[in-house]
Amino acid sequence: MVLDRTGRIIRFNRACEQLTGYSFAEVRDKCIWELFVAPEEVPRFHSLFGEICDSTSRTEYESRWITRTGDKRTIAWSAALLAGRQ
Repeated sequence: MVLDRTGRIIRFNRACEQLTGYSFAEVRDKCIWELFVAPEEVPRFHSLFGEICDSTSRTEYESRWITRTGDKRTIAWSAALLAGRQ
C-alpha cells in the first residue's frame, strides 16, 4: 500500500486486497484509518503517521487492521517516505 501525505490510499496491491477483502477501486483516495485501523488504535496511528512523514528512515510497526468482514488482523508492516513524493 502507498499513501499520500494525508493518509489517502494511492496504491493497493493484490496482497492488500486479499488481506482486507477490498479492491483498490473501493479504497482509492480513502484514508487508511477510516477503513482499516481499529478504532482504539486510530490516535496512535495518527501519531505514527506524523512521525513517518517527518522521517527519512524505514521503520517497523505492528497494528490491528479491520477487514471488510469485520475481522481484526494483527499486521506487521514497515513504512518509509518515498523521496520526491508530496
